[in-house]
Amino acid sequence: MAEGPDSVTPNEILKQQPRDPEAAPPVIGDRPEDEAGRHLLPYPIVAVGASAGGLEAYVEMLMGTPAKTGVAFALICHLAPEHESHLIDILSRHTPMPVSAIQHGLEPQPDHVYVLAPNQRVRMEEGKFRVEQRPGDERVPRPIDYFFSSLAADQKNRAVGVVLSGSDADGTLGLRAIIGEGGITIVQSPDSARFPEMPRSGIAADHVDMVLPPTRIGPEVARLGQQFSQPELRPLEDGRLDGDNEHHFGRMLTLLRGVAGIDFREYKLSTIRRRVARRMMLKRFDNLGEYFNHLKNRPEEVRELHEDVLIGVTRFFRDPEVFDALKKTILPNVFRARPEDEQVRVWVAGCSTGEEAYSIAICLLEHTTAEGIDTSIQIFGTDASERSIEKARTGTYPETISAEVLPERLRRFFTRVEHGYQVSKRLRDMCIFARQNLCTDPPFSRLDIASCRNVLVYLGAPIQKAIITTFHYALKPTGYLLLGASESLREHAELFTPVDRKHRLYAKVPGSRRTGLDLLPGRVHHEHTRTRHLPVRASREGWTDSELQRAVDRLVLARYAPSGVVINSAFDVLQVRGHTAPYLEMPPGTPNMNLLRLARPGLGTVVRDAIRKAMEENVPVQIPRVRVREDDAVHEITVEVFAVSAPSKPLCYVVLFVPAEEAVPAQAALTPEALAGTPDEKDRGILQVRQDLAATKMHLQALIEERDSRNHELTTAYEEAQSANEELQSSNEELETAKEELQSTNEELQTVNDELRNRNAALTRASNDLANLFNSVNVPLVMLGSDLTIRHFTPPSERLMSIRATDIGRPIREMRLNVSLTDIEPVLHEVMETLAMKELEVQDRDGRWNLLRIRPYRTSETRLTAWCC
Repeated sequence: MAEGPDSVTPNEILKQQPRDPEAAPPVIGDRPEDEAGRHLLPYPIVAVGASAGGLEAYVEMLMGTPAKTGVAFALICHLAPEHESHLIDILSRHTPMPVSAIQHGLEPQPDHVYVLAPNQRVRMEEGKFRVEQRPGDERVPRPIDYFFSSLAADQKNRAVGVVLSGSDADGTLGLRAIIGEGGITIVQSPDSARFPEMPRSGIAADHVDMVLPPTRIGPEVARLGQQFSQPELRPLEDGRLDGDNEHHFGRMLTLLRGVAGIDFREYKLSTIRRRVARRMMLKRFDNLGEYFNHLKNRPEEVRELHEDVLIGVTRFFRDPEVFDALKKTILPNVFRARPEDEQVRVWVAGCSTGEEAYSIAICLLEHTTAEGIDTSIQIFGTDASERSIEKARTGTYPETISAEVLPERLRRFFTRVEHGYQVSKRLRDMCIFARQNLCTDPPFSRLDIASCRNVLVYLGAPIQKAIITTFHYALKPTGYLLLGASESLREHAELFTPVDRKHRLYAKVPGSRRTGLDLLPGRVHHEHTRTRHLPVRASREGWTDSELQRAVDRLVLARYAPSGVVINSAFDVLQVRGHTAPYLEMPPGTPNMNLLRLARPGLGTVVRDAIRKAMEENVPVQIPRVRVREDDAVHEITVEVFAVSAPSKPLCYVVLFVPAEEAVPAQAALTPEALAGTPDEKDRGILQVRQDLAATKMHLQALIEERDSRNHELTTAYEEAQSANEELQSSNEELETAKEELQSTNEELQTVNDELRNRNAALTRASNDLANLFNSVNVPLVMLGSDLTIRHFTPPSERLMSIRATDIGRPIREMRLNVSLTDIEPVLHEVMETLAMKELEVQDRDGRWNLLRIRPYRTSETRLTAWCC
């Protein structure tokens, strides 16, 4: 899958010095906070890209920009490589800031404007410009994407991307890179752009923070530069907090947790602080307390901050060499000696908008087609962002993916749609996307491949270890794990062994010890909570009574409370408490958090009956001596259900699994030998059989009722579908009629266009004839307009009448003619009024006499005069 220079994606810009594959990679959870930012400049860099119509937008933007902004400007424009550019001279007249060309090795300075020269492209590296010649074999020049992407990689949240007028999609990928690193993106409002395609492409890809006309972009950038330097915002931008702001930040995380149940305290807080600072700059807040009050009163802003913190940025075939290694190293082993009826299962965790999952699906289809393998493939894509999951399900992406996907793959696996491409139905059917919190929700099981690229680097060390254990549990003994370039498993050698250390491909260690994984890694949260509140035992200083009581209650509940779940009236799991792996497990297929789907065999019917009884009778329910099978043992537990109510809150239910006694071997449970044992054992066995029979009858009755209800719903849905089908047929007929009308209009326009083309050719010939006629006539001849201004003249007129080329357009009365006629205007007016030719004898300064002949003539529009001598 080697890609030539003409197909390198902008986000793969001149990668930094290649890392030694034998060198120790950074360990996840232990990466220094400033590792990627040691060359950050203390001020923002504003990259401005434009193409057709960009000069006018540049001028309008700079005219509205103050002289002191605190930012450096880098202007990247599509320029013809063979023509000299005067852009610097033009822009210098419209801004008080110094304007100069971008020079190699130059460090941009604030309040300066730098312009890219023709036939060059530039990248940002270690805070300096790196200029190089534009590649001659570049298929589609994208200098804006190229610089934007390098700026984002080098300057992180100090990058500001601005896209102005242009007729292609250059800049869209760069905007995505900038917003992914925490920078800010602005595009010109399409209605103010002469060519709105570039701004519209960025807006359609949803990589834009602000849409403004050029006259407002300059003041807005100046405001961002001033706010960036505010001392109240610097601790957030630098990933640190101090004083009372830490308290506001903690309450802010609590608000975020209420949006989707994600505890961001397990994430790297420095990254979250930078994202909070980004939102504060966009919303014009300098104080963290003021922004927190804004969040409390604006739920929509909490959701926007939640989406921003999740950093949902990806692309197709990110790091193409990784996918090459996947096809060459991993996939042959996955399909080797595999039964045809066994499904290939892949989990892409943190899939964002689906590009990673579809890229792996393409690699799998290419491999199976090349090897002639016919087998079922199922890919699970999960992400914490519901907005990203919805985009992934539709599988529609902007036209800019043509820079990331090879033309052959684009033709084979994508369908052209309006404003972009859609993944083919075959690929979409292979991929199932669902919202999942990787830190708390159940994992999938029996996986062949698990991919979690560049997700763990945003998480804290404790939750990283739990997630790695989760992947170990989810994979088959022969499964493989894919990580990102900044992630490694050197501390988990007992669980995974490297297959390709350079590309971060790992294999599950066969026969490795079981890690004791919970169904949901809530255990890690309790351990982390227990560690965090350890100082409670040392001193009560700094604790209020209520805080101390809540902390101790959490510790006691985590250690001694029975396992259980909290559900709503639809049996959906809202919260998991304790170790639930012996009672619940994630089934194959589409992720489903319904308790009845998660319950182990033999437990679902009992739990369902107990919950329904608690709902109908509104009383606590307890069912003792319930047997649950786990591996080679049978556990006897008591199921308890009781309601949780609060004013103005929906009713919830707590389902607890209380162990009754030690587990017994599965083969000793409910066997003929057990029923024929001692009287107590016999009575207990008979009682268990009766309980199972009663539960089965109730379950069958519930299934019959549910079937009848579903049949009624299906009948109603069928009638609605018939009605909708008739409406669609009617709409289709209307569309067919509209299509025919458009075709007719198009033919008329084509005819008009042909006529205009012919008329333009005739006018060109006439103009050429007239020019040649004037140049070849050896008689002084001057043609005037109806306003007596000079329109044309022959070369002999220059000597006799003292007329120069610069005099075209000047009134004849302003000319000092070289003849004895002092006032020619009355004579001209007389000819125009009478339409009769007039002849006069005039003498030039050399004493020679000449015949001055003034002739009128008409056109279809106006009356002109001509005279000659």
